[in-house]
Amino acid sequence: MQPSNGLKLARDFADSIRYSGDCIEDLKPLDQRSEESYGLMRDHLYANELLVSESVTPSLYQAVARVLERLNIQPSAVSAFVYASSEINANCLLSSSNVCILRFSSGLIEILNENELEFIVAHELGHFLCEHLADSRSNGGVGIEGVIQLRAQEISADRIGLVGCESLDIALKAILKTVSGLSDQYLRFDVSKFVSQLKEVSGEDSLNSEFSHPSMLVRCRALLWFSMSHAYLDVNDYNSNDLKTLDERVKVDMDRYVDASSRKIIEYAKFETAMWIAANSIIQKEKFSKTDQSKFEADFGKKALVSLIQLVSELGKRESEDFIFGQLKAARKNLEEMIPATFNSELSKLQWS
Repeated sequence: MQPSNGLKLARDFADSIRYSGDCIEDLKPLDQRSEESYGLMRDHLYANELLVSESVTPSLYQAVARVLERLNIQPSAVSAFVYASSEINANCLLSSSNVCILRFSSGLIEILNENELEFIVAHELGHFLCEHLADSRSNGGVGIEGVIQLRAQEISADRIGLVGCESLDIALKAILKTVSGLSDQYLRFDVSKFVSQLKEVSGEDSLNSEFSHPSMLVRCRALLWFSMSHAYLDVNDYNSNDLKTLDERVKVDMDRYVDASSRKIIEYAKFETAMWIAANSIIQKEKFSKTDQSKFEADFGKKALVSLIQLVSELGKRESEDFIFGQLKAARKNLEEMIPATFNSELSKLQWS
């Protein structure tokens, strides 16, 4: 199962198996640096980190080369470095949309065998092919919707990772090792036991809502389902509805165990913004008609209607206008910080008439 030759075709292949939740196009692209800053970064890497090469790191070099061949990416498009750190980490940097740099911590290299490294290499190249965000740890400015998107991107990258290493067991073991930090010395790998661990989770984990990666168990279940799909087993002859059905299953897991609390926060912010938009529209009129009252109650509830009537009664029209406008301004700002990429389109849906 391989994409066709050429970076464009490799990207087309990546898009063909991209998780449908990985869909916000307005987020800033993978870290693309100016020619000058790229030159400085490249100099820094060559001066301070170890270039993965056939002469100095032959086994690592071969692992990267095998993945590039499977994904049909030209070797000239990718450079790889290892840096000294006990942290378990890998990332992908871009100098342009056609050239990337992979970085691996020594701590990561120490716990993986060559085959498991292939999954990590392919996963990072998945971010490159899908043109994802620069570094999933750098969440500033993308808001809650951006963090949801970062988690969705990991599902897409995992799929490319599986294609690149050609083994579900290897892929799952690589994920398990990178999340736990444990080497083979302490692990006895059992896929069914490992994935069944999710049964012990009672429901939504609100702590996960702040993380840029989904739960490792959600990732593993998603990858297990993908490995059994026609999209993976027969890439040249599969029905797109098969992948759609698979993505719906993944979304159920993502919402149940990871994204639900984030989505609730966003929906409440939309509700609050819509309510103050409506209140601001109403206060501009000469009177609060029975028709408007009925509509406001239907949209926002009896309690909100009573509070609005009481507000206008106690403050008067002029002070109420100022108060409502201030609340609307704050609600809009809060919503924009949560969903910067889709704020304008979502705001247009909240207008009241």
